[in-house]
Amino acid sequence: MLTRILMPCLIAVPLLGASLTPSAAQAVPVLNVAPTCRNIPSESAMQRDAAACMKSEDEARATLQKEWGAFRADDHSICTQTATMGGTASYVELLTCLEMRRDARNLPKDQLTIREPQAAPVPPAPPKP
Repeated sequence: MLTRILMPCLIAVPLLGASLTPSAAQAVPVLNVAPTCRNIPSESAMQRDAAACMKSEDEARATLQKEWGAFRADDHSICTQTATMGGTASYVELLTCLEMRRDARNLPKDQLTIREPQAAPVPPAPPKP
């Protein structure tokens, strides 16, 4: 009787553990960057064509595929949301976001404080004649 009760539990526990593996979080998300590169207005200051844009996106995706595991999972989530806001998506934006979050986290503590600019010394008034 006890075997009949425990057996389903012994099968379910390993399956539950397998479902908690973050395999999806370990993969670079698939983004549709074509609209991002297609929607560059001709009067834009960027002056790039769709082919150059797609090349940049492909290079960023290749870099992400190599370095994805080096970035934190919470950064994956935040940066993926940021890179897909506004109806367009960009691997360049995703990579930039991840790098900036990593680099900001690694700044020395003394560089994280905002210092008030020092006021320039006021020159003495010219002598009165």
